[in-house]
Amino acid sequence: MSALVAFCKLSTQFNDQLQELVYNPFCGWIEDIGFVDHSRLSIISRPPRLKHVPYDNRCSDRFLYIKPGEQRSSIGQAEVEESLVYDNQMRGEIDFTGLKLLLTLNGDAFEAYREFVGKVRQRELGDFASWDGGVVFIIPTQPFPFPEPRGATDPWAFGSRAVGNLRPIESFAFDTMDVFKLVDMNGRRLSIEQASRAGMTQLGERLHLMIE
Repeated sequence: MSALVAFCKLSTQFNDQLQELVYNPFCGWIEDIGFVDHSRLSIISRPPRLKHVPYDNRCSDRFLYIKPGEQRSSIGQAEVEESLVYDNQMRGEIDFTGLKLLLTLNGDAFEAYREFVGKVRQRELGDFASWDGGVVFIIPTQPFPFPEPRGATDPWAFGSRAVGNLRPIESFAFDTMDVFKLVDMNGRRLSIEQASRAGMTQLGERLHLMIE
């Protein structure tokens, strides 16, 4: 069975109780996404990327959002959609498309996921061993096509947008999902490359959700 896999980095939020930044379970950035054989983590098919894009690494173009849903007969719903690229320096969207993955987790699945992430303090600068908010979501599904990115030659220009309406890409319900923190058996941080080589059996923290 093939699966959609998304390697993500959770954003941070201020926690009033701890009085410091902790990882936010409900949003972040997608660092790599595509389809895998469900027994492996090496991506075999990815969304297209243009060889040259009219923006640089101060911009984010792939986003993760997670929200609670009602109790239903499935674990949740995945929605993949076009999204506007975000300029983190200017703090605004630009006229070019990226994509977003919205996961709606139903009932107990949402609470289980929130508890799995927990209230973990953001790692300190120079700490190269502790977990850094990296997670991977693995959701069984048949592969589906992704559109090519599109937009203006100068996406910061004022005036009418070249992108027009953002388009849905795919939407599907799922009955099972695995979530892993990108750490090894000793709790040490793993890169995406290390996790892909190691495979699921070598990752240290796992949440398995399924219909009982």
